[in-house]
Amino acid sequence: MKLGLLAAWVAALLFAVLAATLLLALPVQVGPFAALGDICLLAPAFVVVLGYASLAGLPAAAVFTWRRWTHPLAAAAAGLALGALPATVLAWPYLALLGAVVAAVFWATLRSCSVAAGGGYSVRPHLSVAVAGVALLLTLLCLWAMPACYVRD
Repeated sequence: MKLGLLAAWVAALLFAVLAATLLLALPVQVGPFAALGDICLLAPAFVVVLGYASLAGLPAAAVFTWRRWTHPLAAAAAGLALGALPATVLAWPYLALLGAVVAAVFWATLRSCSVAAGGGYSVRPHLSVAVAGVALLLTLLCLWAMPACYVRD
């Protein structure tokens, strides 16, 4: 059971970081996100998002799980609050919404592994390990496929 719980949390973290990285760094041609993002920002965005998610997101998620606040709206509200800090610092309000989306991805991954289900810990270890393996493979694929954007003289 411990391995399944750990695998579920690792999978949730990696999927949330991948979602945030792809939403931040990929060029988008829709609405307020038009002309934002650059393919060369994938690597720095991944590192920054992974660090912020590890230092701020995981402790918040652990507290919410400990308090049994496992409703999806609670996760989205926490993500909105956690996204508000970088949104304020960088003066880009859409980061707060991105935090809510990423928290929803985190919650959905934990829910799919039965970690956030009804306040209990009925973890499905085989599914959790499989989901963590997929998340790890997708992370490695994204890191391998990141372009080498070097500054040329």
